[in-house]
Amino acid sequence: MNTKTLQVHGMHCASCASIISKKVSKLSGVEHIEVNPGTEKAELSFDPQKTSIHEMNKTLEPLGYSFSDTEIPEIMNMGHDHSMHDMNHESMESE
Repeated sequence: MNTKTLQVHGMHCASCASIISKKVSKLSGVEHIEVNPGTEKAELSFDPQKTSIHEMNKTLEPLGYSFSDTEIPEIMNMGHDHSMHDMNHESMESE
């Protein structure tokens, strides 16, 4: 079983996430899918002998969605650091 976290393209809301989740979960070999519209990421567990990211994309692309074909590194899954925004904003105010 493979578990991957992938970027989702074309998703804009919770309804999109629900559609993606329903479509992909029906594919043979998909054990688990969790789609987060806030982060635009999906966590998948699937049997690579039965399906692939390419096969999932063939199901999703007619609907306007797709998964990135590269896994998101764990460091990228840790969230967004807003401290850089704060520093940049303060820097711009002082100019």
